[in-house]
Amino acid sequence: LDTVKNEALQSFRDAQTSQALYDLKVKILGKTGDLSLLMRELGSLSAAERPQFGQLVNETKRDLERAYEEAETQLKK
Repeated sequence: LDTVKNEALQSFRDAQTSQALYDLKVKILGKTGDLSLLMRELGSLSAAERPQFGQLVNETKRDLERAYEEAETQLKK
């Protein structure tokens, strides 16, 4: 999860155009994106592990959405 987050943050910072940034957002946060794939793994976890993992994924998603918005703002300047 940390690897996905760190790679996504770096990719958002490195994006040179709004379209490239949007494409990264779809790849990472979209329905078939990296985070969605991680959420599908919830079913394979024990009942005790699910809430903690789900919370971590949700926090990561919020962080990435915030980073996307900041990167988008920077590109529009």
